Amino acid sequence: LLNIVETYTEYTGRMAPLPEWTQQGSIVRLYGGTDVVEAAVDELEAADCPLAGVWIEDWCGLRTTPFGKRIWWNWVGDEALYPDWGGLIGSLKDRGVRVLAYFNPFLTDASEKENLTRNLFEEAEAEGYLVENPEGGTLLVENGGFYAGMIDLTNDATRSWIKDIMKGQISLGVSGWMADFGEALPYEAKLHSGVDSREYHNRYPYEWARLNREVIQEAGVEYDFLFFSRSGNAKSPGATRLFWIGDQLCS
Repeated sequence: LLNIVETYTEYTGRMAPLPEWTQQGSIVRLYGGTDVVEAAVDELEAADCPLAGVWIEDWCGLRTTPFGKRIWWNWVGDEALYPDWGGLIGSLKDRGVRVLAYFNPFLTDASEKENLTRNLFEEAEAEGYLVENPEGGTLLVENGGFYAGMIDLTNDATRSWIKDIMKGQISLGVSGWMADFGEALPYEAKLHSGVDSREYHNRYPYEWARLNREVIQEAGVEYDFLFFSRSGNAKSPGATRLFWIGDQLCS
């Protein structure tokens, strides 16, 4: 059996050991703003709950849709919910609690968002960083109450641009994030490289994980950083750090 596992993982790639800090307690999902997060951490510590980190999905803001509260897919800190995001990360790290955030490969037009400081969808669309539809316009994918464009991972310029945005969070002290989605590249998509999207559909989640791995390697935090993937293909174990076993689209 060990020989079979060894041979199999030569093909798939082998997952690296998790950062040591992830084994020091729970990683708890929290949301709702600075005051809510700090109060929850106080409560957990008062209860002597070993706490390794907090996963704050709504760092970029919340929006109301027909399906309820959803995250703004605009990877810029929300100054209303987290007025001193970097300060919160630092103060929690001083208490031995790491902060994890959230990213996915979509961008939604945030022009209607309150307290908007930067609209990444507009930037990406202007530069041609989003997957196109057969007519050459931005391909908008419905995501439960709103539409979003998908970053084109076959474009080296796109990869550099989104990496810089992600590295910005690492520079603030974020120790991990969920690298969500990646499974939804439409077959009708037109890609920058010219590759057939039907061929690239199953490669996209691997490339999304590989991009995240490159981000932490280039930032010099590879072995101390935890990103976890939702989607994958056969070779994703060699790129991602951990898998989220939930939400997968099976249709």
